[in-house]
Amino acid sequence: MARFLYITKAEYAGGLSPNITFSDNTERLIDFASFFSSNTHTQYNKYCNPDKSKKFYLDHGNVVWGEIGT
Repeated sequence: MARFLYITKAEYAGGLSPNITFSDNTERLIDFASFFSSNTHTQYNKYCNPDKSKKFYLDHGNVVWGEIGT
């Protein structure tokens, strides 16, 4: 039987690297710097700023940057 893995917790750890906890209790520091720098769309560029990159939340097991409800 397939087991689905999802994010249960995400905490700001500095820069563009949140500490992510998954449903199997695995914890990883994930560096999103290369993702944001390789995606040149302005939708992503604004999150290269550390003040904006630390503002995220979980929505149905996904890390979401930006304002809640937008």
